Parts: sequence; C-alpha cells; structure tokens
Amino acid sequence: SSIQQLTSGLAAFIAGVIVTEKPSMFSADAKALVNYEYVGLIAVFFSLISLWVARKLKVETEA
Repeated sequence: SSIQQLTSGLAAFIAGVIVTEKPSMFSADAKALVNYEYVGLIAVFFSLISLWVARKLKVETEA
C-alpha cells in the first residue's frame, strides 16, 4: 500500500511537471493547459506495461 501511494504521488508530480499553462487565445483572463495529451499517453503506456507484468506473475503453491 505504501508503494502504491508513493508511485501515485510520483505520477502526480511528474504530470504537474509535464502539464503547463499558457495564455488562452480565446480570453485574456483564461489560461490553457498544454501537454495534457502526453500525460494521457504516458498513463496508457504504463497501464499496458502493468498488464504485461501482471501476466508474467506466477502464483506459488505450497508443497
């Protein structure tokens, strides 16, 4: 559980570094988020990796 919390916090930090703000072209007061799509692509990539790792895990039976 602590590893899950650590990686969740790390993912949020990395997403915060990737996503930035720039002035919106529609309103002077608004800001637009940029690079948001990259965070989604990275999330999909690591989800696929985790599925692959989960398939490689073996259940140990008692002898």
